Amino acid sequence: MGDAFEEIFAFSSVKKNIFLTRLQEIQAQENTNHMDVENDDDFIYLGDGFNKQWPDFTHSQYSYPRKIAIKYEYDINQLKELFCSTFEKKRESITQRIQKLEADYKQWERLNQREPEPNICFGRILKIEVPTDQTQSDTQSTQKLLKSDKSFFLDFKDDQKPKSLNLQSIENEGAYLYPGKIVGVVISQSTDQELEVRRFLSIYPDDQAIQEEPSNFKNYQAQQRSDSIVMVIAAGPFEKEDKFGYKGLFALVEKIKKKQISCDILMLLGPILDIKNQENLDKYNYEYEEFFEIILQAIMEEIPRVQVIVVNSTKEITSFHPVPQPPINIKVEQQKKKVQVDNLMFVGNPCILQVEDMTIGIINEEVVSEINSASEKIGVQKLNKIEAALKQIIEQRSFVPINPTKFPCDLTKQEFLDFDQCPDVIITPSHFTQSAKLIDQTVFINPQFFQPAQQYAILTFNGNNELEVIPKKLRVDFGKL
Repeated sequence: MGDAFEEIFAFSSVKKNIFLTRLQEIQAQENTNHMDVENDDDFIYLGDGFNKQWPDFTHSQYSYPRKIAIKYEYDINQLKELFCSTFEKKRESITQRIQKLEADYKQWERLNQREPEPNICFGRILKIEVPTDQTQSDTQSTQKLLKSDKSFFLDFKDDQKPKSLNLQSIENEGAYLYPGKIVGVVISQSTDQELEVRRFLSIYPDDQAIQEEPSNFKNYQAQQRSDSIVMVIAAGPFEKEDKFGYKGLFALVEKIKKKQISCDILMLLGPILDIKNQENLDKYNYEYEEFFEIILQAIMEEIPRVQVIVVNSTKEITSFHPVPQPPINIKVEQQKKKVQVDNLMFVGNPCILQVEDMTIGIINEEVVSEINSASEKIGVQKLNKIEAALKQIIEQRSFVPINPTKFPCDLTKQEFLDFDQCPDVIITPSHFTQSAKLIDQTVFINPQFFQPAQQYAILTFNGNNELEVIPKKLRVDFGKL
């Protein structure tokens, strides 16, 4: 065990803990049986970041001089509803989403003094497998939608039977469709079985481009570290299968402690204890909550001035809820006063945080990957697949716009998955390359997963300037240990 790692646990308050002793024994055994391999620099391409022309405070030796205001609100009574799920509630939830989209579009028509569009239908996209005629020639099969053996249907807000969508006459702008998407369609003809679609409505027209800097805008280059908030974002799993040493995570903590990485807020997206390690952890007779507690307790005592946010995950051993998930509720929460830390916050998945003037949305699932793999592009327009998938979260005003999902998700709780006002930042980890992308006026950050390359993202927010548009105040960097 290296000296740097030993230093992490040099706390009189936790050193006598039996679980820490067991952890150290496991680490010693791992060091004997396994050889550590340094990360290959070519293993991962680090993203280009966002607003890299702004000053880089990620390695500043100065700490933030005051406690940062972080606001996270949830209603205990509402959380109780997470335990109740019925088919009727799912149907009601879908109907409410369709009604909301219809009402928003009609309001947009009135505000923009548009003539009401005739022959409009609102509903939810379904994708159903249909048999393909194997005797068709290539010419005939190309007339089929994308040479696909799938057909799109529109599911309505009432008990009306879904109708198939004929997309052969769709206008040039085409469409981007996937199961679960709520849409408005302008139809040319309608029968009992089919709707001939002329075009899809743009429910939320693109926001205006980021406004130019006003003439009295304070030069960002002159900003100081004391004006900024630096958030380090790391997404689990934080240890490989069959290992429990958490050397990478504690190496990141040590760099923050020594100010080799500047950090005011450390956001850890679970899992902390990966469910894939459950069988191996059982061999050591660990109580999951206590093992979880000792990991966080060590972090708290190493970086007491850094505010730590832990986001729940469906891969967390100690969590039993599908998305939407309440905050983790284990002994660490109960022990907070006992260990005398007030810089620890547990939040649900998904959730929205208010950090000073900035709103941050978090969905700790591979939503983008699922939208990307399930979607089909209709028409000839060129699309960036990742950006198109990210845009769906904005257009649908939902952290989980796709239905069904591969990850556990209870879509009867749609009200916990949707939002009315788009956050300034949305954090959603995926296996795609680290990235920070501006979609409309929201910055999407993919920190990727911490393992195996031990990588993370750094978000810098400058709250002390005269520009109101939040993306102009942000800088995003990426790193790995």
